[in-house]
Amino acid sequence: MKIGFFINSILLAILCLGFSSNSHAQVDSGYVHLQFNLPESYFLVIDDNFQSARLVQPKDRIAASVGYRKFTLVSKFIDDYTFHLTVKEGLESTYSHTFEKFRIDHASTYNELINQENLVIYTDSLSTIYLNDKQIGLGHSSLLVNPGWHTIRSVHPKSGSFTRHVKIEYAETEFIESYNASRKIDNPLFYLLPGSGYFINEQKDKALATYFTMGGLLVSYFSLDYKIKDDQRQYNYNHSNLDRLKKASLVGLITTYLFTTIDGYRKPKGGFPGNSVDLNLKQLDRFPNNSMSATLTINF
Repeated sequence: MKIGFFINSILLAILCLGFSSNSHAQVDSGYVHLQFNLPESYFLVIDDNFQSARLVQPKDRIAASVGYRKFTLVSKFIDDYTFHLTVKEGLESTYSHTFEKFRIDHASTYNELINQENLVIYTDSLSTIYLNDKQIGLGHSSLLVNPGWHTIRSVHPKSGSFTRHVKIEYAETEFIESYNASRKIDNPLFYLLPGSGYFINEQKDKALATYFTMGGLLVSYFSLDYKIKDDQRQYNYNHSNLDRLKKASLVGLITTYLFTTIDGYRKPKGGFPGNSVDLNLKQLDRFPNNSMSATLTINF
């Protein structure tokens, strides 16, 4: 008797839980009736949740959670279109919009959603890839992630690890390319040119800083030299000071050249660049709508 009572109590509790969960689902949902003059189906992204993007028809009725929601319409005929709407409990809200222009070249995330891919990562084949501290692949990974900031970490058994913070936007695909662990040089003498090592290693900021510094020191050196040689009597009282400044400019020029040449030859923190351009060009064919606006590089 007690066993039967106990079993009946459990069944009753399960039924109550099921009823309460169903009631909760009904309470937390409402409907949105969308009216757009689009010729074909489109994706509807709610609150930037790419993984749950819905492929719907222009006049579909959509269930959504109650509250103030962000809706993004993604179609191959128009730019990504965002609007906000308050979804009310158990009620239907209507939103309509007439698009006047359909462009061929548009900023749309449609292809990214079709291919389920807006983040493409290439690393060395032995590297383990982590996205937001979760392992996602080895050597290569293509995936669809929500807009916002993401942390990508690649761990190589010999070259160490590298971390990059990436911001994913609408109408954009991010490419993370790999770097080689060893240097590839046709002629090592090329590194003797000022700032050339920085350009080879794709450290353009350092290269520009080198040229600005050396250029300023050269101008200073020749300006002082001209003043000294122009009229000895005019600069009789400060001739020695000008001569010291001239020598200081020359020493600074030589020091900058030696430091930047040695620093440009060293292995950068991220490693030496590889053949990332070839990989990138092959991937570009998959997105014919030119919706990409950034290409990032990850170093090893």
